[in-house]
Amino acid sequence: MKIHCPECNKVISQHAESCPECGFPLQKFLNENNLHNFDKFLLCPKCAHGQYLQALDIIDPYVKCEYCGEIIVETNEDIKQMMKLSVATETHEQYNE
Repeated sequence: MKIHCPECNKVISQHAESCPECGFPLQKFLNENNLHNFDKFLLCPKCAHGQYLQALDIIDPYVKCEYCGEIIVETNEDIKQMMKLSVATETHEQYNE
């Protein structure tokens, strides 16, 4: 899978030892922050931005929040299940207004 480098935002392989563009030590960063399974729902602990578009393969996941810059946390939830729950909730709220 491809992810965004936390330093320069270049899309790189999640298995790269370091970013070929800026040299950021990717594997060290991923290990220190317990980011290993990008099929799980990723969430920003500061602003609560979730990476729902990753479930649709529209974007490659960010390991730092694209909005506030905080390091993303990996949840135990499956990304595709979270997407289904999110869409169902938004649709339900839209029709109950």
